[in-house]
Amino acid sequence: MTRAMDRRVAALFFCSAVLFYSAFSPAVFRSMGYANEEVEAGKRALSRIGLYSPVDGPPVWPRNGVATVAAHLPFLAVSHVLLGESQNAEDWLLSFEPILFTAGILTILFIWAASLSGSSRLALILAFGAGFATILWPYAYIGLEVQQSFFLMLAAFVVLKLRWRPSLLKLVLFSLCAGLAISVKTAGTVLIPAILFLAWKFFDGEQKSSPAVLARMAAVAVITGVIYKANSYLQMMFWNEWGGSADYLRQWLVRDPIAFYLNVVAFIGSPNKGLIVFAPLAIVALFAIPAAWKRDRDVTLFALLAFVPPLLGFSALMIWTDENWGPRYLHEAIAPLILLLGAGAPAAELRARRAIPIFAALLAGLVISFLGAFFSYGALQYVASQTGQATLERFQSDPVWNHVRFNARLLRVWLLSGEAKQTLWTPEHHHWDFSGKSAPPEPRAANLHEVMTPQAVLVRNWGTGPGEPGFGAWIFAFVSLIAAPVTLWWLVRATRRRTTAALADEPARSE
Repeated sequence: MTRAMDRRVAALFFCSAVLFYSAFSPAVFRSMGYANEEVEAGKRALSRIGLYSPVDGPPVWPRNGVATVAAHLPFLAVSHVLLGESQNAEDWLLSFEPILFTAGILTILFIWAASLSGSSRLALILAFGAGFATILWPYAYIGLEVQQSFFLMLAAFVVLKLRWRPSLLKLVLFSLCAGLAISVKTAGTVLIPAILFLAWKFFDGEQKSSPAVLARMAAVAVITGVIYKANSYLQMMFWNEWGGSADYLRQWLVRDPIAFYLNVVAFIGSPNKGLIVFAPLAIVALFAIPAAWKRDRDVTLFALLAFVPPLLGFSALMIWTDENWGPRYLHEAIAPLILLLGAGAPAAELRARRAIPIFAALLAGLVISFLGAFFSYGALQYVASQTGQATLERFQSDPVWNHVRFNARLLRVWLLSGEAKQTLWTPEHHHWDFSGKSAPPEPRAANLHEVMTPQAVLVRNWGTGPGEPGFGAWIFAFVSLIAAPVTLWWLVRATRRRTTAALADEPARSE
């Protein structure tokens, strides 16, 4: 009975998250990140086996290999069979892929946090907080990193929460999750320490020195390693143009330890790219490490291994972040860090002193993440290019090009511009030149009207009529907007019944 109720609660949570994300979705996919090259590679693969129309042109080798392309194939095949050759329909269907992966991450976080904290209500707050008050919300549309984060959380969940033991089937499934976690992105190498820890814990309870167990451990290493090396080889088809990925990255390594230290600090506290701005709930979670360590060392170690190696690995690069929203390369650490709040702040001990920082971080994160999800992440780079100031250094540290400030400016222009056809904006810098020389050339002006329209199809296609392009996507977003709070209400009721059933079982267990 309780297990069936748990499955129902988990299903309701997943549906609620999908509907909330869908309500504000841009309903586009190919223009995000590296998606276009991955979709083209997927089309060519499907056309060879008759599940897609013949595609002309040479093979396309995506920079992240083919592991990430595999997730696109079902959406491409279904779109071709059901919706024909419409690229808009195909793009709309593909836009659900990162939404589903992100909802999966949040569902795992919800189930796990409920178990650790003993409270479905607190788990609901933490999971939705992770989903809508951190970078997970914008990246549910951008699509970068979501597959990697999902498979990492899934591998950890089956080992540390479900306590899978290494039967043949479970061994293969865990190895697939582990291999994909370190393979779907070129930079997945930084997650190898976390995967090694999970692989070791997978065999807890077994006699690890026995030949049979050593053979199964070797099988995990082989399956995971084959996935990793095979995808790395296919990645080289793209990176060979730059002499290989290692040679490409080598030119971006920091030149001194102070630069490395400054990058570590920037990942945490940078106004332009730091976790403290873009995922304040994760910062609060760092203070829960001592309490979480006392209650569940395995979960704490996993969270630290999901956070520290990526933090240190990317801090060794001058390009420690990019033009995307916030600290993109710490995406996979967000859910594990917030899990620490479930482990370190159980509901029975959650007093105002601990609750206030959590809710303050939720409020600040919700406002900031809304700005990141409401407008296209590419608007900043586009306007910077128009003004002649599109450099990575500016995106990383120039307050004029702070992504939050820029999107807030777009929101003001969208709300207040009225019937105006253009709103020219020139970025202003206050130069203090001690040499007495003339100031550098002033940047050019850019028209914010070109990028001020919110990316959410619900807003972008408002007023679209039946039969017009985008009307179907708008209808789906509108229905999702209505259905999402209804599903959330059902979810809250189900969690209450689950809590009541658990409390009713307590006397029976004590007897």
